[in-house]
Amino acid sequence: MGQLLWSRVRWAQGPEDLRTLAIALVAVPLTWVVLLGWRPPLAVFDHDGASLFLLLAEELREVAGDWGALLWRADLLGGVKVRDTVGPFPPLGILAWLGLGPTAMLVGTTFLLQTVFAFFGIRTATDLAHAWTGSRPRPNLLMVMAGVWLCGFAPVLGWRVAHGHLTLMAGMLPFLAAVSLVSAAAAGSLGLVLVAVAAGAASCGLLFTGHQMVLYGAVFGGPILVALWLDAPRRDLILAPTLTLLGALCLALPSLWGVLCHALSSDSLRTLSGMGLAYSYMTATPLDWLTSVGWTREAVPLSRPEILHHETNLPLGPVVVLLVLVPWHRARALAAGLGVSVALGVAFSVRVPLLADALLWLIPPLDSFRVPSRALLPALAIVPILALAAALAAGPLLRKHALPALILALALFALPPLFREVLAWSLVGGGALAVLRRPLLRAATAALLLGLAGGSVGAFGERLPAFQDTDALLARARALGEGVRHAHPELASPLTRSQPGFALSPFGANTAWATRLSALDGYLFPNRRFVELVTALRGHPYTAAAMLLRFPESYGSSWPLYRLFNVTSVVERSDSPGSLRTRPLVETAGPAWFSTAAIPVDSFSALSQKLRAESDTLHERVHEVVWVVESDPAVAAADLARLEGARCGGGRVEVIETALRGQHVSVRVAPSSACPLTVAMSYAEDLRATGRARDGSVRPLVTFPAYGALLGVWVPEGTERVDIEAVTPRLPFALAWRAVGILLVGMASLRKVGQVDRSPVT
Repeated sequence: MGQLLWSRVRWAQGPEDLRTLAIALVAVPLTWVVLLGWRPPLAVFDHDGASLFLLLAEELREVAGDWGALLWRADLLGGVKVRDTVGPFPPLGILAWLGLGPTAMLVGTTFLLQTVFAFFGIRTATDLAHAWTGSRPRPNLLMVMAGVWLCGFAPVLGWRVAHGHLTLMAGMLPFLAAVSLVSAAAAGSLGLVLVAVAAGAASCGLLFTGHQMVLYGAVFGGPILVALWLDAPRRDLILAPTLTLLGALCLALPSLWGVLCHALSSDSLRTLSGMGLAYSYMTATPLDWLTSVGWTREAVPLSRPEILHHETNLPLGPVVVLLVLVPWHRARALAAGLGVSVALGVAFSVRVPLLADALLWLIPPLDSFRVPSRALLPALAIVPILALAAALAAGPLLRKHALPALILALALFALPPLFREVLAWSLVGGGALAVLRRPLLRAATAALLLGLAGGSVGAFGERLPAFQDTDALLARARALGEGVRHAHPELASPLTRSQPGFALSPFGANTAWATRLSALDGYLFPNRRFVELVTALRGHPYTAAAMLLRFPESYGSSWPLYRLFNVTSVVERSDSPGSLRTRPLVETAGPAWFSTAAIPVDSFSALSQKLRAESDTLHERVHEVVWVVESDPAVAAADLARLEGARCGGGRVEVIETALRGQHVSVRVAPSSACPLTVAMSYAEDLRATGRARDGSVRPLVTFPAYGALLGVWVPEGTERVDIEAVTPRLPFALAWRAVGILLVGMASLRKVGQVDRSPVT
């Protein structure tokens, strides 16, 4: 029996896959160093990468990659969940565990994602060429390099790398894994290495917060997957890819469970329907798509603000011309699937009447994500793969063509953008026409593709920011914050906040986070109730897109928040270079307080009127009354009737103990009777409170949203200490789910009965 199972394992493609992976792992960083001029320890990213994920990587490094230590942060945006909003992405955790610095972690993750993109692209192209010609091509080193450059350094990925959109790149992995698996199944070449890489990549892609691209891959990449299946000679071959992807889901599910529970909770900014976000930020135009045909970013319309270029410019490049060499008569379904994918993506992004509305009605989660132009990314990821497959099907790269092709690749890489564009389109147009007219010239197709691959790297590099030492910038920010905390030790507590009166580049709104000073300002995933309170105070309707929040003194709506969330001072630049100073801001209610009565209001709007009416005396008034929004289900679950009857005169908060991150808060209290306690941080469903009585007994305490968004705790009489900590939901039988995942992936690696290798086993 063991020998029979061993004979069913698909080893055939293992060495070739390992070779491709090894070349890609070396080629990606080598391309960055030799062609793009990158040097460690410089960063390859800016924008979100520097202002958000760099800070997250630093936090993860300090806890040795333990995502569980980042469940909750009281010092960010009034209190936020971190792990279950960002997603516990395993590569970042592993690199942190290895002790890499934050920049190295993000750069390493970027290189890893590019490597996986390249591997899937080369593997899929080889399988498609095999299906079209009946014989399996064996790409030489230069053709593998061409695949790395075309798929791992596609110009559209240049935008994502530059802006630090690792989540969107990771969100593409399940789609690319599915494409590669279905293509390999159709070619009869599924192997252990491919199945393992696909399962790992799909699992990781599900865990990072790139779920927009997971959904877009299923919806707008779905026609391509269906087409690949329809073109397969045996449609029952879908079993192995299905088992692999189901196995990946089971492997990810225990870690994904907290993310799913948060998404379905009342803490989440967004729900699965009714968000109205699809067209809230930008809508693509026909001109955007017309100017995306070429490689160069110089074609972007002047009417588009530079901050939107990475979303409106999705370059195809002259590689698309090589699609005329695909033997479409053998891939009719794929032609139709690619066409449907492009048509749906364009129609959705420009909001074609009826069709876009029908998609939003049929698939409500589509309306929970902004930037609909990203719907084209699945189709754009397939284009270079098809071009590579066409070249492999045309024949190998001949030795006599290798040197001219490599020279052309380097020339197209080094030329200025406009010259690169003109030369590439001229060559590919003339070359494709010549091949169509004279089939004997098909052997030169691979050479032409290699040349275009060099131009692709050049267009990729055109979109990159200037490389900078972000670790040094982060160290400078940390030193500034350390100086402030040394002068004002009270600011070391996450429940004693300051208002940043300055901004450090490249951290922007997350300057306080970079300096490790607790503040309300920030750019992450704030709690829903916090955003509801903020928007109500500003007189604005609630928006689920409020991820970047600032609270300057010039905003009248900021002052009630200062008093409630204990924002005591302003931190600003001093006259001495390299140092900061503080000045008092406002009197607050403190980091925690008891109220003598609870009064319900019917909405956040009514609550905001109450808070604004109290004005300069709010910090005193809250000791008398805690307002609760009675329409909030969490308030109802806390037994509002009991809160209404609360009368707690003389209750005291004696000592508050908490670490820098505020994941655990301990409050020593002396209540005169049962009464509500408010802690100056946001309420969340995952926060649990326990009370220790004078006799040493411990019992769970009821929590509720105080003042609409703050953490309220019902404290019984006789309680001496209240402990608050974040607890993430756990999936029952987590080990069993992972075991099932391993079993399913293992089954996908076994040949079906009709495909058993009958050769002797040695």
